[in-house]
Amino acid sequence: MIRFENVTKAYGSFTAISDLSLDIHQGEFFSLLGPSGCGKSTMMRMLAGFESVTSGRILLDGVDLTGMPPNRRPINMMFQSFALFPHMNVARNIGFGLKQARWRKRDIADRVDEMLALVQMENFADRKPHQLSGGQMQRVALARSLALKPKVLLLDEPLGALDKKLREETQFQLMDVQDRLGLTFIIVTHDQEEAMTVSSRIAVMKDGKLLQVGEPSRIYEHPANAYVADFIGNVNLLPVRISATDGELIDVTWGNGRNMVIRPQPEDRLSAGAQKTLVLRPEKIHVSKERPEEAFNINMVEGVVEEISYIGSVSTFHVRLDDGVLIRAQEANRLLASRREIDWDDRVWLSWRAGACVIIES
Repeated sequence: MIRFENVTKAYGSFTAISDLSLDIHQGEFFSLLGPSGCGKSTMMRMLAGFESVTSGRILLDGVDLTGMPPNRRPINMMFQSFALFPHMNVARNIGFGLKQARWRKRDIADRVDEMLALVQMENFADRKPHQLSGGQMQRVALARSLALKPKVLLLDEPLGALDKKLREETQFQLMDVQDRLGLTFIIVTHDQEEAMTVSSRIAVMKDGKLLQVGEPSRIYEHPANAYVADFIGNVNLLPVRISATDGELIDVTWGNGRNMVIRPQPEDRLSAGAQKTLVLRPEKIHVSKERPEEAFNINMVEGVVEEISYIGSVSTFHVRLDDGVLIRAQEANRLLASRREIDWDDRVWLSWRAGACVIIES
């Protein structure tokens, strides 16, 4: 539905977007994810028509958007600041764009009622913005953005002003609305968890370039490089050397000559002696005070707990191995913290299966 073809955006000598190509499909909830300054908001503003393209082109349903003003594009944008008119009630805020578009009064009233029902705000039509909570104002802003029936809705950090609990609730509301309407939503965010929750696909960006585009599970489990692996969640990145490549399981060496058994992916091209980086997520590692039972596909190391990060549902253990390597492991808190078996300075065993890690280029 949307195609960026070799798009570059330059501001004088600074290049914000560099020769970027990307396809976004009809009905996707697509995330542009990256740190501040990576170019994700610039991409959105070019799509909306607020910024011009230096070179390349952007197409919507096969139509080149070059030179088309924002008000003629079937695209609407929802910002982090809800920008509701304080002197208007909820219904008039939602209907403002329809009035500007010269809709008939009866049609405006019908569409406003439809949008109120969509965001479950029927009982708030007469309230002013100052009488609403942050989540309610967010829903009104969403209804206003959808009232004109855009083909694409752009969301620029739309939940940044909400507290964590409300933000999580609103994420599912957005997903529900998008699914019911079947529209294409494109969200700009630097929140990895938010992108993983709402998206059908994610584009990870850095310095105006795409590093990886894929489904959330693919981005997380099979990152394209060390930057993506480190940006999406917690991770252990270990330099390894491929020892042997024969068989379903292969050997690698790491740390101070330690051996590890891994299960490579079918697409991996590995050769003996090659230097690679191993990606091992903390939640894939089991922590125990007793040595686990040995099995051919289990890797085991021993170390000392230096730090414990407790965040309610899980605890992250920072374990220093005897050769100085620091490994982070994560366990669900199935017991109360006061009954936790592992504490600071305890010697523990870390174990993980051969299929728990992936190999990427160093």
